[in-house]
Amino acid sequence: LDEDLDRAWFRQGYVLMRLGRNSDALKCFQKAAQLDPGNSLYQQSLQDMGALTMNDLDADGLAANGLDMDDLAVDLQENMLDFSASSARPGR
Repeated sequence: LDEDLDRAWFRQGYVLMRLGRNSDALKCFQKAAQLDPGNSLYQQSLQDMGALTMNDLDADGLAANGLDMDDLAVDLQENMLDFSASSARPGR
């Protein structure tokens, strides 16, 4: 893994998230966002993943804050689809 490839970190985070390794995925999303802080997809995915990870640590945490894990998971999945579509475009 090239330590400076933000897209590689993002994709690794996605795979880890799909495997249920949310805290490891969060670290990868953080690294991607650190390498490209202006990328709104990375920032949104990081925010969504952080909320999901918070839920792993505190099952009542999301509900107490008026958040829904299913909605966050859908948002994160949509971010991943957007990323996949943009990566498939010529010149990316």
